[in-house]
Amino acid sequence: MKSMKQKELEDIIVRDNLIIESLVQWVTIEHERKDIFGLFSEMGYRKIAIYGYGHLGKLLETLLKDSEIRVVCVLDRKFKETEGYHLSPTALPSDLDAVIVTNTYFYREIRDGLLKNGCTSEIRMLDELLFQLWGSKTQWMYYLH
Repeated sequence: MKSMKQKELEDIIVRDNLIIESLVQWVTIEHERKDIFGLFSEMGYRKIAIYGYGHLGKLLETLLKDSEIRVVCVLDRKFKETEGYHLSPTALPSDLDAVIVTNTYFYREIRDGLLKNGCTSEIRMLDELLFQLWGSKTQWMYYLH
C-alpha cells in the first residue's frame, strides 16, 4: 500500500507531465505556424477567461496580450479576491464567450465547479483546442473522455 506522501509525489509527477505534453504540442503548433488566435476567432471567442494561472495559463495570457482576443480575467482557486483581473472561480463574469481551462489534470472538477456556480459560457480544455490545431490527442485526453 502506498503512503500518502508517495501518492502526492505521483500526482505531482502526473501533473508536471501533463504540462510538459501541452507545452510540446504548443511549441510544435507554433513551429508549424498554426494559429491559436485564428481558431479562437473561428469559434467566435472574443472575450475569454483563463482558468489556471500556472505555467500554461501565464503563457496563454502572454500570447493573447497583443491579439484581438481579450482576456477579461484569470481564474484560479488560489485567488481569494473577487475584484480586479485575478478572480476567485466563484466570481466569474457573465459576458464571456469561453472559459479556457489550462489544467488538464483537474479539468472535470473545474468544469463541474464552474457549472455549479452558474457558468453559462463555453468551458474548453486548452489541450482540446491544441488538439484541433495539431490533430493529435495527448494520452490524458483519452483518459478524460
